[in-house]
Amino acid sequence: MESIGIRNLRPRAGEPAFFEDVTGENQSGLAYALVSRLPGLHGDGYIVVLAGAGIPGTLAATEVVTSEMYAAEMVRRVRLPSGRLPPYYQMVIRCKFNQWLPVEINYVVHHVVAPT
Repeated sequence: MESIGIRNLRPRAGEPAFFEDVTGENQSGLAYALVSRLPGLHGDGYIVVLAGAGIPGTLAATEVVTSEMYAAEMVRRVRLPSGRLPPYYQMVIRCKFNQWLPVEINYVVHHVVAPT
């Protein structure tokens, strides 16, 4: 996370190295957020992090994991070819917002995270 977007530290072919938030007039624009499921402390359990560089992205990330419609889409996108869900991953989502509130939320990309 950076102050104006999300840095993609390991971009795959066709992925941008940076997802930049854009705020226009009337508190509207485009924001990106991360939905992360990461290993817990000392290898025990997991940690979920929902974060955007600002309010709209963070609200959108929260909506993605609490809304049945968005959660189903997230699971479908993240599922491995085996049909299982990876234990750890990071997903980038994009939201259009108006008056600081998300009005449209879309999946962008995800990466499976391997614990080190």
